[in-house]
Amino acid sequence: MTTYNTKEPLGSASAKVLYDNAQNFDHLSNDQENELWPDRFGKNRLTWHGMEERYKTALANLGLNPVGTFQGGVVINSAGDIIQDETTGAWYRWDDLTTLPKTVPPGSTPDSSGGTGVGKWLAVDVSDVLRRELALPTGAEQIGYGYVTVAERLSYDVYFTGGSGATIEEIQAFIDANEGCTIQFPPGDYDITDWLFVPANTKLKGAQEISIKSHNVNHPEYTSIIDSMFSAPGITRFNLKGAPTKYIVTDVVEATDDASISAGITLSDENSGLENILIAGWRELTDSSYERPNIAGSVDAGATPCFDMGIFIPAISGCSVKGVAVIGYFSSGYACLYLDASRSYLNNGSGNTFNIDDRLKSNSMCDLTVQDCFFWSMDYNTPTQNTGAVSAYGIKLKGTDRDIRDLTKYPTVSGAASNWIWGGHGTSDQFYINTVARGIYFDASLRTFNGDTRLSDTTTGNNGYPTESMAGRGSKIFFTNCTFRLGNIYLNRVTNFNIVNCYGEAGTFTQTNLTGRVTVVGGDILQSYQSVTLPNVDGSTPSVPYDTNTSSMFFSYGSGKNDRFQLFHASPSNVYFRPHFDNKIANGYYDGTTRWAWSNTYTVQLTTASITCFGTANSVNFVKPPRLPSFTTAGRPALGLVDAGAQILDTTLGYAITWTGSAWKNGTGTIV
Repeated sequence: MTTYNTKEPLGSASAKVLYDNAQNFDHLSNDQENELWPDRFGKNRLTWHGMEERYKTALANLGLNPVGTFQGGVVINSAGDIIQDETTGAWYRWDDLTTLPKTVPPGSTPDSSGGTGVGKWLAVDVSDVLRRELALPTGAEQIGYGYVTVAERLSYDVYFTGGSGATIEEIQAFIDANEGCTIQFPPGDYDITDWLFVPANTKLKGAQEISIKSHNVNHPEYTSIIDSMFSAPGITRFNLKGAPTKYIVTDVVEATDDASISAGITLSDENSGLENILIAGWRELTDSSYERPNIAGSVDAGATPCFDMGIFIPAISGCSVKGVAVIGYFSSGYACLYLDASRSYLNNGSGNTFNIDDRLKSNSMCDLTVQDCFFWSMDYNTPTQNTGAVSAYGIKLKGTDRDIRDLTKYPTVSGAASNWIWGGHGTSDQFYINTVARGIYFDASLRTFNGDTRLSDTTTGNNGYPTESMAGRGSKIFFTNCTFRLGNIYLNRVTNFNIVNCYGEAGTFTQTNLTGRVTVVGGDILQSYQSVTLPNVDGSTPSVPYDTNTSSMFFSYGSGKNDRFQLFHASPSNVYFRPHFDNKIANGYYDGTTRWAWSNTYTVQLTTASITCFGTANSVNFVKPPRLPSFTTAGRPALGLVDAGAQILDTTLGYAITWTGSAWKNGTGTIV
């Protein structure tokens, strides 16, 4: 309060007003105790001291900056700089800003470097410092996560921020910019109107696993579950729609170009993958409008699928597809998941349309994992057809159609077949787990470039039957706990193919004379067996048609069909052994053109030192009296001492005789 406090109007020149003004100015500029001082009209004003305190507080609120310790020595340059006393763990800031910069010598303490209190060292709430540090854009760098920081761990995962309305070009650009990361796509609909490529070591991941099973489409009461997935707020959906570009990207057909095709999501380089995404194959109706997959969709004879296939893996190794559903319309002969085995690192051009501007980095169709997935192709003209197979498969693997049994066309050059450039390191080590597919089609190739042992994979005959295990070429393929519903199973030029604890129905199970060892164990495979005999290399028909039922390459046990164990075979009407000739029938063939099997066993040769009976009767019982070996007197066998007790029928004498170890005797002990 001023001395006179006359409250005269602004601009008054009276002596009392001038005195009050001088007194107010003195407090405003020099007062070190009061942060506020009332002016001549009674309104509180900040003193210079008050402004300093608020300035320091404001600077502190902008962020405190740890710069060192008292014991280590440091220079304080700004109001936000703080240092720690290592003996107590407390943090301090320098309160007298007029003396900055302030030097703190090494080996100091708060008391030895200025003391504590107003205008000196003031303690700072360290939790407040931590909160501010963690709130910074670099805050994750301050938190540990195992052997790395949270910032480093988060750098492995990035989040797509383009939203559901992003164009295919924007989505692809974001993926390319974050190659090597797991790219998280939030829930919503993303229109995939052209090829989308997933580069090396990159995974596209949706918000939640797509968990549906075959009953969801096979039974009307469950079909609403499928429909609800297209509107559920928590699902990441990739909609394959529009008119995508088509390229020639496979090399199946010999002597001419393959058809140009389109694919939705392409795993284009090693160790790429997909997880937790619903991929929907749309169709274009006769009126040129687009329609999403709809199990109750209308019949439209002029409708066509927008894309030929849902997921395309062009001979890429190390890929994984988990928690993914591919549902919808795809072209005849293709699939929801299409695996190409006609390409390789030896059959992989650069910078051309075959590789789509060098994006497809083919090497081999090996080391694939497919788990917890659902591949359901639909009839694009009649979506309601849910009683049998459709023209597109759930999963299809296709190699080249070139016939490597033709040594004239594909001769040996430097340990490999000339022109044999497809297949790469092989097609093997594929694992399908807990997955539903509307039919599977596997046709790889018997050999790749791995040395020219093609003929050891087949017999010397024209049929070219494969052996049981051909490592690396269409082999080591495993289906476990899977369902093949309303679709066919087709196997050709594959071996060591294993179906374990799986279920199938409403279709055919086809094997050819070029199918190697197939094992079906457990489950219930109800597709009807179908055998196909492919022609010889010269185009002629094999003399004996192929029959799955008598194939020594087909093993089946407890799978809802007749049990087959190669050499042993059991069915409701027969139990028999297969014939065995060393180095021949062991591989299921005899003369190269005919496969042999005994439907009944008439003779069993038993070679043993003795037969011992452990029962009290001590007898060996026969259905009929045993027959002794027959010899004439002149043709008796030469025996020794160890053969004493042996008996034969002497047909010259007309009765049985016994060898005593030195002579043959009759029943009365007379030497005869």
